[in-house]
Amino acid sequence: MKKSSFTLLLLLLFSGFITAQLNVSSDHVSRITQTQRLLIADPADGLVVYQTDGVSGFYKFESEPFPPVGWKHIGKQSGHYIGEIYEGGIIINVTPDGEHGLIISLVDLSKAQPWSNVTAKEIGYSAQSEDDGFENSVAIVNQLQHINSAAQLCLEYENADNGTGKYADWYLPAKFEFRHLANNICKVQKALESFGDGTATVITLDDIYWVSTEGDATSAWGFSILDNIDLTIIKSKPLSVRSVRKF
Repeated sequence: MKKSSFTLLLLLLFSGFITAQLNVSSDHVSRITQTQRLLIADPADGLVVYQTDGVSGFYKFESEPFPPVGWKHIGKQSGHYIGEIYEGGIIINVTPDGEHGLIISLVDLSKAQPWSNVTAKEIGYSAQSEDDGFENSVAIVNQLQHINSAAQLCLEYENADNGTGKYADWYLPAKFEFRHLANNICKVQKALESFGDGTATVITLDDIYWVSTEGDATSAWGFSILDNIDLTIIKSKPLSVRSVRKF
């Protein structure tokens, strides 16, 4: 009897703790399990939580109209976040609903790769997008006399399975896509460092990385993370390469 009473007391204290934690800030959505959600004592009307297991997603508690509706599943958003290890890499950008975004690969594909072997002929509009690296990458490898390029490395890349799956839909990021990495470099580096087994390599901050946006006949854009700027560089210069993919 004493054991049962003690267990009940713990559950009540635990549920009270959860309620207190969830009501600290109305603009913060807590990530909890289904068991934790069901243990919340007297949840406030309109309380929203994100359930991480079972039928995951956002749940809202509705006490109006009478009788109470209770917990209502209001969305299946994934709740992904920048710096998350996911689908072969690290998330560097995510849409407001948490469902889609951009992933950077866990490793550099090269430290000394020219933008393309075709160094004196402009591809043109189809390779000059600032936000569509996939379109640029396809245009680069389809250029007449193309043999090898940074874009080709990315398009042919398939990541090793580190527990989040293998993917083969990588490409060389465009200018604005790569900027997401620079803007979130601390979170990305922390995630890369968490592996600790050689399967991931941190971003070399003083390297310049190629992006897929062409400049003109002889130049393309690169990005310096250390200086947080993009630069026009001759296509024959060997630079670092890291790929991205969308989810």
